[in-house]
Amino acid sequence: MRVVQTLSFAALWGALAVVPAAPAATLTYTDRIVWNGAVTNRTDVNFDSLSDGSSNSLTIGTAPDQVNLAGLGLVWMAVGSGWGPSGSGHYIVADSFDTGRRGLTVTHTSGLDTAFGVNLWTFDDQAQPIEIRVYSVGQPSSPAVYTVNTLSTSNPAIFFGYTSDDKIDHIEITTTGVRKGDVHPYAGRVVLDNYSWGISASQEQETPEATTIGYLTIGIAAMVFGKRKFVRAE
Repeated sequence: MRVVQTLSFAALWGALAVVPAAPAATLTYTDRIVWNGAVTNRTDVNFDSLSDGSSNSLTIGTAPDQVNLAGLGLVWMAVGSGWGPSGSGHYIVADSFDTGRRGLTVTHTSGLDTAFGVNLWTFDDQAQPIEIRVYSVGQPSSPAVYTVNTLSTSNPAIFFGYTSDDKIDHIEITTTGVRKGDVHPYAGRVVLDNYSWGISASQEQETPEATTIGYLTIGIAAMVFGKRKFVRAE
């Protein structure tokens, strides 16, 4: 009997040891087709249905899974067209009138998204680095930081894709580079297009397995303690 109980407790603790979540698996992508294959429940917005004009903020998507775009720093956020790579149509531009880190804040309102993808470039036909900071839910001061080196607008836009096990709170897309050919030290213009978001497919695949392990643990515990009660009754 003691041998059986010992083995049962070993199985129980072994199962419990597996239940805690592993560190978040985060991946980045430079190919939109590959990123599309890694994401489920995807929403794609290309801004082509919007007219040229300025706005302090813009909300896209359908409630409750929406994304809000707003200027970060002293910038003028606008819907534009005609100055991007060939075939870009309409896009979102943050036009700065100040130095420093300037660009856009992209907030995921649902708190459930774990993936996003975006096309990026800068104006003035200049290649300029863009910094992307991804803030996860519950981690307000420790973003994941990436740098995208854009090309001149005579080239296709640069795609940046992201998937993680962590849920996205908001993203900052900025540049600190100086605008080319301007007598004032204004920060460069950050431009984004074809914004997409959804759920990492790997995250969805792992969830049932964790649930199964949880049920297995509960079952083993019930078997062990139920057996002990039966033996005492005898």
